[in-house]
Amino acid sequence: MHSIMKPALSYFSLDTIDSPIRGDYAWLMYPCKGGSTMKRVNGIEFYSTGSKLARLVAIAKSDRPEFALRHALYMAREWLQAFTEDRFVVHLEEANKRARLIVGAIDALESVVGCPKDLVYEARVEDVEYAIHEFAVTLQTELAGLEIYLIEEKCGYRAANFLNGAGECVFSASVIPELPDDVKSDVREACKCLVFELPTALGFHIMRAIEAMMLEYFPLLNLPALAGRDRSMGGYLKVLRPAGVDASILLTLEQVRRIRNEIMHPAGFFTTDEAESLFEVAKGAISAIALDLRGRRKPPSVPVPGVVP
Repeated sequence: MHSIMKPALSYFSLDTIDSPIRGDYAWLMYPCKGGSTMKRVNGIEFYSTGSKLARLVAIAKSDRPEFALRHALYMAREWLQAFTEDRFVVHLEEANKRARLIVGAIDALESVVGCPKDLVYEARVEDVEYAIHEFAVTLQTELAGLEIYLIEEKCGYRAANFLNGAGECVFSASVIPELPDDVKSDVREACKCLVFELPTALGFHIMRAIEAMMLEYFPLLNLPALAGRDRSMGGYLKVLRPAGVDASILLTLEQVRRIRNEIMHPAGFFTTDEAESLFEVAKGAISAIALDLRGRRKPPSVPVPGVVP
């Protein structure tokens, strides 16, 4: 929501952030979706903090018109109040205290705006300047202690989508509706593992997703449920081969099965490059199965008399 009441902050879309608010809203830190404890940091706001506050002191010491100073005071106060009230800025406790002191100094300075610039006025300006200096030193120290990392794109996908629980975006719009919830859940986890470069964990989750897709064939083709050691990719393939599943899908699944056996071996560990390759192969296999299942579920068309197909 665009509002003139928060002019000191920039506005950013929260469409990919877990929030009851949608649209444009000012923020400093916000949690990722899916119950994650990770927070997305709005670096622009922290970067622009100094310019907002330094401008206030410069105007207060100049001969600029009164309305310019009042506007600068308003802008600085709004940003500081947003900073102190942001419930997700939890690791900047001392800077938060210093920010509140600046707000108090701003209130005191505002009470003498319009009066002659005497010793009282100069003292109030110095109080604001000192409070800003203390805030800057504290904020610098606490920001240096934050564990902030850069997460790069993987396989051409934005990390923000994966971290916010939108891993199914790797599939086309025609495939996503065909994916069961448990498959979507494992794909989301696999995408997070891809982002954080946890290749063996990625393999675990993407294999679970493929096996869940394979099981979708069983009730559709009236195949018997498997138990015990037969509940494996190898067992599923033995049943699916004579059931008429497309040969190209079976070939891809056999390739994935061989990779799976390497992962499950105690001595087997994936490299990041191998995991990314597996991810692409698995994505293709899941998509092919999903579209094949959709075609099999689609009721046969009934010919209309007199209409040439």
